[in-house]
Amino acid sequence: MTQNNKGPLIIGLTGSIATGKSALTSILKELGYYIIDSDKIARRVSEKKEVLDQIEKEFGKEAIKDGQINREYLGKKVFGNEENLKK
Repeated sequence: MTQNNKGPLIIGLTGSIATGKSALTSILKELGYYIIDSDKIARRVSEKKEVLDQIEKEFGKEAIKDGQINREYLGKKVFGNEENLKK
C-alpha cells in the first residue's frame, strides 16, 4: 500500500496487553496491509539451538525447560535487573 505516491506506508504498532493490538492488526490485514509480527519472529529465533545455548550460558540451566525458554524464570531474572536486561 502506498500513501500519496511517496512510498510504502509503514505503521509501528505497540502497546501493553489487552490494548487492542490484535484487533487493529486484523483490521489492517483485512484492508490489505502486510503484517510483520516481531513477536512471532522473536519466538522463531529463540527456538534455535545456538540461541538456547547462549541463554543457558548467561542465565543458567533453569532458563531452559524442555528444550524451550523458561519464560517465567527468565522474566523474573531479566525484568527489574538492568544488567540482565542488557544481556
